[in-house]
Amino acid sequence: MAMTFEFDTKALRCFSAVASHRSFTTAAAHLRISQPAVTRQIQAMERSLGVRLFRREGRHMVLTEAGRVLLEQSRDVLERFDAVLTLVKDAANEPIGKVALGAPTSTGELLLPSILNRFHRNHPKVFVQIATGYSGDSIEMLVDGRLDMALVFGVPSHSDLELHPLLTMDLGLIVPSRSRPDPIGQRTSITLAEAAALPLIFPTRTQYLRKRVEQACQQIGVTPNVVLESDSLGISKELVAAGMGYMFLAASGIRSEIREGRLRYLAVTEPGMDWQLALALRRTKSQPLAVRVLMREIIDSVRAEGAKSGWNWKLA
Repeated sequence: MAMTFEFDTKALRCFSAVASHRSFTTAAAHLRISQPAVTRQIQAMERSLGVRLFRREGRHMVLTEAGRVLLEQSRDVLERFDAVLTLVKDAANEPIGKVALGAPTSTGELLLPSILNRFHRNHPKVFVQIATGYSGDSIEMLVDGRLDMALVFGVPSHSDLELHPLLTMDLGLIVPSRSRPDPIGQRTSITLAEAAALPLIFPTRTQYLRKRVEQACQQIGVTPNVVLESDSLGISKELVAAGMGYMFLAASGIRSEIREGRLRYLAVTEPGMDWQLALALRRTKSQPLAVRVLMREIIDSVRAEGAKSGWNWKLA
């Protein structure tokens, strides 16, 4: 049968003071409490443990064998407890701990390095863990508690989430570079009806990007010609570069490929398709300080980047 000991850190500090000063009176002065209060505390501990902790030798209180064991262990307990208190107090003023952040692959590569570099310099005790992928996957991980926050595209209102709109982009058609023979030729824009008739590479139906394009196609009465599905953005871009089809994405999503001359972005018209980037967090009464501080850093930095960017981003 388990034994229950009814004393706390206050009692342990009292016990430790008596052991250190070898006197109830001196320990009481050190603790700034009355001597009878110290005596009652030690007696209560002895009753709870069922052992004597001190014996009197002349004018001093000396530890018994049981008292020596308790002193050795209680020092470790008090040191750990004081460390916990320090962490808690620090956490109220300085962000600490881990924050799990989700982000779309290409947009994350574009925005996060400078943001997280600055954040880490200012808050070195926060460990940031990044997961990349489509927004639908990030939302699932966020709701399940595997992420603390996520940069997401095209997410409608969600009862479990709070959304902070950041930027609005235009979705366009991603095509191979001009060096590869292609029926698109030298065009710089295309209507949605024309684009929908081309062989298209789409993410699976759970992804918000696909839902946004299908919604726009439905509005003009056309059905997209989907020939291949892939939930890997990297693979989809490589398939487009290889001439196997076309895909819809914002220009920022192929930043590296445009610079390398491997892919091109065509504006989609009649109608155009906007694509909103937001920061999503779970709805909760209180977010950890580290989450709140990183949230503010991302919101301020992304909006500032969008305002000066050459990628046709508009502040949300």
